[in-house]
Amino acid sequence: MSFQQALRSGPVDNPVQKAFNEEHLNSLPTIHILDVGAMAEGEERYHALVKSGKARVTGFEPNVEQFLRLQNRPGPYRYVQAFLGNGGPATFHITRW
Repeated sequence: MSFQQALRSGPVDNPVQKAFNEEHLNSLPTIHILDVGAMAEGEERYHALVKSGKARVTGFEPNVEQFLRLQNRPGPYRYVQAFLGNGGPATFHITRW
């Protein structure tokens, strides 16, 4: 298991995660992540930060079905069903990252 995989694996009893938390993560301030296009596609990249209590998330998801799925996500998440833009007409491109 790589260092990054260990960090994403979750449990605090993981020795690599625990050592990283004690040395680095616990000294960091809590951050606010803005997730634009917050579609629910499994575990997000910032899961370890949220789980550690060092991050909270505000997500923007214009797709109604995806927005409703995100509403059931536990934790310090807040989702807004909206497009982000300059307030004028725009083309909405649906992509697969």
